[in-house]
Amino acid sequence: RGIGPTAAGFFVGGSMSFGLTEFFRRLFAENAGPSNAELYQVPIVISASILAVIFACIGVVPFEAVRIKLQSDNNVEGGFAGGFMKIKEESGLLGFYEGLNAILFKE
Repeated sequence: RGIGPTAAGFFVGGSMSFGLTEFFRRLFAENAGPSNAELYQVPIVISASILAVIFACIGVVPFEAVRIKLQSDNNVEGGFAGGFMKIKEESGLLGFYEGLNAILFKE
């Protein structure tokens, strides 16, 4: 139970982390200018990575919520879709982000 949301979450998280790191790195380097971008290359990459991970966590949290619901509640039927609907019915859309603080601190 929970392999679907786990796989989907890893896919979304990895895709967002890589893509957003590259996006923010280029954005920061362009804003810094050519000479500063070279001089501050390490802080630019670190800052870009930190921002990318924050946004990736926001994308991963709903999948983690469904995975946890599937593993902790034996009354959930229908796998990933069933877990999604159960959380939506019980807590609304904000229920998917109840664990955001924990995941951000973990990262």
